[in-house]
Amino acid sequence: MKLLVLTFTGLACVGILGASYSLQSADNKFTKVVNPTNWLNEPTMKIELQPQEDGFWRITNDGVMGGKSAGDIRFEQNRGIFSGYISTENNGGFSSVYRPVSTLSNQTDTVFIDVEGDGHSYQLRLVLNINGYRVNYKHEFETKKGVREQHVFNLNDFRATFRGRLILDAPKINAQRIREIGFLINKKDAGEFKLAVYSLSFMASREMQTVRTVKVVDVSSVSE
Repeated sequence: MKLLVLTFTGLACVGILGASYSLQSADNKFTKVVNPTNWLNEPTMKIELQPQEDGFWRITNDGVMGGKSAGDIRFEQNRGIFSGYISTENNGGFSSVYRPVSTLSNQTDTVFIDVEGDGHSYQLRLVLNINGYRVNYKHEFETKKGVREQHVFNLNDFRATFRGRLILDAPKINAQRIREIGFLINKKDAGEFKLAVYSLSFMASREMQTVRTVKVVDVSSVSE
């Protein structure tokens, strides 16, 4: 008996095909193999920093604590420029910018940012409302001067903070409690900074199942 093995590829969800399949036996004419290693990110909210964003963002500098740093955000074509000068006078040293967001899906678990930096370290900030209190969560990221980069952050990796100190017993982030998103720069040395932000996206990751069907066909009756 001659056997011709044909493979058909399909998707249980939209995704990238897996690289392998298996055939359990010649008697099992159809064998489905699920490959759950692929993931799909679905945007639940995307913010593109174009001129229409002017008015949605607010600046908070260290002047609220007596410092003298100055920051601002302006919009040009397809990006927003968060820039200014960090001063360490009067125990200052930070500048931040925030934007309110509407209620997110509870499936949201990832944040994606598209930025061009200046070589400084920044913090991506999320502001949550927890039992009536405003709680800040942060995730640090590095930038390269003049290089446009994309960064992806899992919400579980953010850490709650208050005036530079971690809140160790803070709860994990529930996306539906997020009220604002923003950036903060905190420098020990005085100097200028500039971060160009093209877009921010909240994403919901879901597992994709890749299915391959293997069909074994008896071709003994087919003439050569």
